[in-house]
Amino acid sequence: MSITLRRGANGLALRRMAIVAVMAAILVLSAGIALADNSFNPSTADQISGMKHGEKVLLTGHVSPLSENHYNFSDDSGTIIILMTDAQWQAAHATAEDMVVLHGTTTREGEDMRFRVRRANKAE
Repeated sequence: MSITLRRGANGLALRRMAIVAVMAAILVLSAGIALADNSFNPSTADQISGMKHGEKVLLTGHVSPLSENHYNFSDDSGTIIILMTDAQWQAAHATAEDMVVLHGTTTREGEDMRFRVRRANKAE
């Protein structure tokens, strides 16, 4: 099957439709790749120290501020220090008493493994 694009108004319309179809296909493929890349493995505070650098992790527990960009995270397994910006914490609309869900990655800070928050949400 071949499509011949003619000159003139009809040909221009066909070319535009072909371009839109190709762009739509590219968007669908890129969305699928992005969704596949966003898998975060549920974990606990005590498991973070044994993980590799760059692992995507989901934590659920309580958070309280320590210092600029450093927060305490605690769940039933223990307590760890996490790295999060003040803007991320404010966006969660949570307090230290609220249960929060954190999406992030493990990162090496000196000899210690830390958890760097990508997104923080108040648990429902």
